[in-house]
Amino acid sequence: MNNRVHQGHLARKRFGQNFLNDRFVIDSIVSAINPQKGQAIVEIGPGLAALTEPVGERLTSSPLSSWTATWPPA
Repeated sequence: MNNRVHQGHLARKRFGQNFLNDRFVIDSIVSAINPQKGQAIVEIGPGLAALTEPVGERLTSSPLSSWTATWPPA
């Protein structure tokens, strides 16, 4: 299997893309972030949501989207 392919997506090396898929590394990053309820966290370029989902489990999330171009209520 091509190691540049993850969940059907091809990493484009010219853009420096990599897909985080090592559970130990993901858990280590989430532990280092130590997200708390009420804390504001902005994730830029979430990719395939390797960090989005485990961090989101600890927070109340309000996703922003360029499709809606609106801010969620505070």
